[in-house]
Amino acid sequence: MFWRKRKGSDFSAEIRAHLENETARLREQGMSEEEARAAARQAFGNVMRAEETFYEGKRWVWWDHLKQDVRIGLRLLAKSPGFAAVAVLTLALGIGTNTAIFSVVNTVLLQPLPFREPGRLMDLWRFNPKENVTQDEMSYPDFLDLRNQNDVFTGMAAFREDRGILFSGHGEPERVHGVIASASLIGLLGVSPAFGRTFRAEEDRQGKGDVAILSHEFWQKHFRPDESVLDQGVTLDGKNYAVVGVMPAGFSFPISAEPVDVWLTIATDGAMAEGRGVAVYDVITRLKPGVSVAKATAESSTIFARVVAQFPKNHTEGWDVLGVMTMADLVQNSRDSLLVLFAAVGMVLLIACVNVANLILARGTSRRREIALRTALGASRLRVVRQLLTESLILALFGGGLGLAAAYWAMVSLIRIGPQDIPRLTNVKLDGTVFGFALGVSLLTSLLFGLAPALRLSKMELGDALKERVQGAGAGGERSRFRDSLIVAEVALSLLTVLGAGLLIQTLWHLEKTHPGFDPNHVLTFSVQEPHGFSDSQRVAFLNDVVTRVRALPGVDSTSAVFPLPFLTGVGITTRFEVGGKTLEPDQTPRADLAAVDDGYFRAMRIPVIKGQDFMEAKPGPGRPQAMISESFAKQYFPNEDPIGQRLKPDVETSHTPAQMAEIVGVVADVRTSSLREAGGPVVYVPVAQLPMGAMTIVMRSEGDARPLMAAVRSEVHAVNAGAMVFSGKTLEQQIGITLGQPRFNALLLVVFAGLALVLAMVGLYGAISYAVSRRTHEIGIRMALGAAPRYVMKLMLGNGLRLALIGTALGLAAAFGLARLMTRLLYGVSATDPLTFLGVATVLMVVAMVACYIPARRAMRVDPMVALRHE
Repeated sequence: MFWRKRKGSDFSAEIRAHLENETARLREQGMSEEEARAAARQAFGNVMRAEETFYEGKRWVWWDHLKQDVRIGLRLLAKSPGFAAVAVLTLALGIGTNTAIFSVVNTVLLQPLPFREPGRLMDLWRFNPKENVTQDEMSYPDFLDLRNQNDVFTGMAAFREDRGILFSGHGEPERVHGVIASASLIGLLGVSPAFGRTFRAEEDRQGKGDVAILSHEFWQKHFRPDESVLDQGVTLDGKNYAVVGVMPAGFSFPISAEPVDVWLTIATDGAMAEGRGVAVYDVITRLKPGVSVAKATAESSTIFARVVAQFPKNHTEGWDVLGVMTMADLVQNSRDSLLVLFAAVGMVLLIACVNVANLILARGTSRRREIALRTALGASRLRVVRQLLTESLILALFGGGLGLAAAYWAMVSLIRIGPQDIPRLTNVKLDGTVFGFALGVSLLTSLLFGLAPALRLSKMELGDALKERVQGAGAGGERSRFRDSLIVAEVALSLLTVLGAGLLIQTLWHLEKTHPGFDPNHVLTFSVQEPHGFSDSQRVAFLNDVVTRVRALPGVDSTSAVFPLPFLTGVGITTRFEVGGKTLEPDQTPRADLAAVDDGYFRAMRIPVIKGQDFMEAKPGPGRPQAMISESFAKQYFPNEDPIGQRLKPDVETSHTPAQMAEIVGVVADVRTSSLREAGGPVVYVPVAQLPMGAMTIVMRSEGDARPLMAAVRSEVHAVNAGAMVFSGKTLEQQIGITLGQPRFNALLLVVFAGLALVLAMVGLYGAISYAVSRRTHEIGIRMALGAAPRYVMKLMLGNGLRLALIGTALGLAAAFGLARLMTRLLYGVSATDPLTFLGVATVLMVVAMVACYIPARRAMRVDPMVALRHE
């Protein structure tokens, strides 16, 4: 009867009414009031325990208990809307940020590659520990030797990207992203075309390789989803290719920010694929079942050692190969930063949990009489803990739901502001895994912030609680020490997050202040590509005409051309050089980047000529091949002699122009060519006429902002040749900014998370001191009545908060010395244990703590002693 009755009525009121009736009945039988109350409580407890024992045997009792706990929890939270709103919003911040970052981590780092058995895909790199050089490319002949002699792979493929393929024949010509690959690539990945076929082995040979495979998206865009494309063919770089297949929707390899449009066979590269000194091909392999990375690397290393010994001219001593899992290779530049960000949002979530735990403890003081009454009437400690945990779970689920909405907004923002070099970032979405993570985090947080307060609130002295003598129990003692420890942990976690942000901000500052070796201000860059079929002489003439016409535009200071442009990732030539008149050991043969430049390049880029002349002064021409070298090349390969007058011959040539022995006429300052983190290495510059290249990049320095001149530039290029293409128009500052995308992304997010951590820590300290003031109001009144000055009271309250902040800061600094080292790979120009950063962050934390403690401490100073003395 009582069970059914209590399900539909207010619990406390029902208990009081029942006890009063039972006490009155026992008083009528001659018992004293104290004896009657004790007997009534005992009788009621026996009935309640017997009833619960009866229902324990029923299968539905726990479900019924849970529904009851949920109803009671919702009713109690509805009575405290302010508490519920603050707790839910705090949890939503923590859960939302964690879910958003997890959605990125899940897609980028955890989801397997969309290929067959991706765990068996391994990349092969070249590296030379003697020269401290690692390259992920090799020459095609070296690849063939490795493929033909190995016994550990079921397949191998070589490929390179070409973002300058000209597609024509369907409207306006456009540049497409292509991959030149060995015929085995698509089959090795284990992905079948949507229709058509993959490449055949014989199509790697010249004369049989005029075939192409299209991406699904490219096919839909240009061929109106018509399978007859297999009969139509496609025109690329002025040459007709037979389309043999179309890949399924969403397929792209290699995985990059710019999806691949077309795949061509290695026969497309012609003579370049035959040069053993031309290392431009990435190599991917598929391990045989049961073969480890170590075994595959060891066998490949043995094979490559034979190749190095057989061709010493193209391989200096010390070159070896290294096996790296394809997934690890893909995420190597993003893994550390994403894990650091994930750790940061984890700290934000822990801080949020600490705050909510403190809120529950503070609110629990007002519920001590209710909890004690439940216990006195027979409710077990487990029953009380379960009720309190149910309330915590409700808060966490509400916070998780709101957090999911915040996570979606944050995820969209992350995709929009994220750098281009984070693989698969555009594929991030809120899928089932992410929803499951959000639910799991909600359940975990309910335990994190709910269990400890529930255990403490369920353990109390019943006598004091029933008489509502909360004054002494609420202040000080074990309960106060527990709350203080939570605040200390909160401050320590906040310091770790803010410290990480401080280190990354300094890294970004140092990177942006690093001089790249040239002046990027007011320089517009764009690539031009002449129509297919031009000879080398026509290509040089076309480029000269374009440079001359652009240079004549109003407001243009200087113009030139280069291949490759510094900071234009994914392109470039690294090769060996023969030194005229010298017989060198293979490991002493100069190795450097090779660049083709037009007259006036060093003036347009404002790269200082340290020694000798530039090409404008030396005037190279037919029969007078010349070269210029970087300062680091001169120091490394001509340390004790004058490099001017020395002769070099690169181990690379175009299809029509053989390599020539060129005289060094000048030395220029080093330029950072790929990253601001890496110092400028050895570079050899030759005139464009000696190394004609397609898709040259024009650099145009103007007197002001060069971007408005882009329309005029296109007109001038088309005036030279209507079939020429102009693309990739960016300023040099934008080009450098692309390489800073990852550091800026890391710093921005960590600053946001550090700001959240600071705000939450400030709220936590404010709440702790406010609570202490409210619990010690009576004590403060006595002190002031006995003559304590208001300033002394303020100092007492302020000192308590600052003491907690100081302890938390000290613990956070101690932990930071160990944890900050994990960020070393992300830092530049600053040590992971930089004392100024540590001191600055500690100072910021203490200032925030002082601000958080000042307001409640000032309120304590203004307490009226007479009001305080009556406070109970």
